[in-house]
Amino acid sequence: MNKVIAEIDASCQTGRKLVGELEPKKCVKLESSSVDNVENSFTHEEVWNRLEKRFNDHYGTDYKFRINE
Repeated sequence: MNKVIAEIDASCQTGRKLVGELEPKKCVKLESSSVDNVENSFTHEEVWNRLEKRFNDHYGTDYKFRINE
């Protein structure tokens, strides 16, 4: 048996159309996942703060990233 795994972004019109075409097929198994269900999700600011800390720890500096300019 050959198997193909594809991720389709169902938040856009094209993705919803593809899912709608695949849904009635008997040989297609659809699974859904959501980013909201992920326990380890971080805000954009938290990611940059962690990156800045690791950068400074590694190089022994006190550099501040200018991400919001």
